[in-house]
Amino acid sequence: MYFTTMQAKSYDVIVIGVGSMGSSALYYLASKGIKVLGLDQYPVPHDRGSHTGQTRLIRKAYYEHPDYVPLLMRSYQNWSTLENMTGDKFYYETGILYMGKGTHPVMQGIKESASIHQIPINDLSASEEFRRHTPFAIPDHYDIILETEAGFVTPEKTISAYVALAKRHGAKVNTGEKVTGWEYIDGNVKVHTTNQSYTAEKLVVTAGSYAMPLVGNVGKSLTVTKQWLAWFQPKNTDIFSEGRFPCWCIGHEDDPGIYYGFPYLDHSKHPGPRGMKVAHHSRGNVTDPDDDNNDDTFDEQTKLSTHMNRYLPGHIHTITALRSCYYTMSPDEHFILDHLEGYDDKVVIACGFSGHGFKFVPVIGEALSEMTVEGKTALPVDFLKSNRPGL
Repeated sequence: MYFTTMQAKSYDVIVIGVGSMGSSALYYLASKGIKVLGLDQYPVPHDRGSHTGQTRLIRKAYYEHPDYVPLLMRSYQNWSTLENMTGDKFYYETGILYMGKGTHPVMQGIKESASIHQIPINDLSASEEFRRHTPFAIPDHYDIILETEAGFVTPEKTISAYVALAKRHGAKVNTGEKVTGWEYIDGNVKVHTTNQSYTAEKLVVTAGSYAMPLVGNVGKSLTVTKQWLAWFQPKNTDIFSEGRFPCWCIGHEDDPGIYYGFPYLDHSKHPGPRGMKVAHHSRGNVTDPDDDNNDDTFDEQTKLSTHMNRYLPGHIHTITALRSCYYTMSPDEHFILDHLEGYDDKVVIACGFSGHGFKFVPVIGEALSEMTVEGKTALPVDFLKSNRPGL
């Protein structure tokens, strides 16, 4: 039995936060025979983190940094494993169409990652036939790149599947139980909640927008921002349906970040708002998810509607839904994955996913389980340590 000294204690490992990364970590730990408890103050899944919203992009030509690509390759493998284990579908390969000036950081980053890691991409910039037949109104000076081995994954469905698998392997999950703090006493971790206290030998913190008070000095560098997601009804759903229309990203030259969107989905397979989901990926307004009363959506609706009508003129009928989620931003917008200093490698943290983490859920969970059980992982995560320059 693992952790034989823990027989008199409550759990081998406690995972705080059963969202994106926590659900995956919970499964990988439980599958190793670890006695593990997952704690979350909300139902799982919920809309108080960054995983809400029906779909998330997944791609290999990673413009954020080429160092992520080996992790993505493993993540793709683990998505396939999850589908085989459950008999369900979580990854949809629609391709992603990227549009922007050749000097835009997104377009440059895609080409760099693709070149370093031999990822197939198609440069359609000079294709007059493509420009003539696409519903997008693409400026003549924009480059166009199609990444075929890309598409979207389903966040709420994925989290529910990992939690179900974890429970099948013996994990316990307590929801509606808020963690009020934790302490390290005589080589063990004691976690306090609104209901009671729990003891374990090791701790994993994957608390998303609630991580700051739980991850020591690392938390001082994190900020939570509110982001908006919109769904639009197209005039002709057939043109934009899954299988005919790809996911897409636009590096609009006058705004930071990217605008991105998804095909029109079959509601019977993808519950949630109806329409084509669209969002602007950039740093939103800093907020506190526990004290967020900002429901003024006029500016967001106007911004997203303006860009939909600019790039898909004549195709959009109306906005059908607007939802929010929360990013937990690190200063350099790269993930933080590490042992928390000062606790004998018994506390592992995963935070600061900065709005681009969900595609990594299956591999981050695997890495967290190895870092917890073995004290290290062979997966290439060293560039995400908490002591890197810039944090």
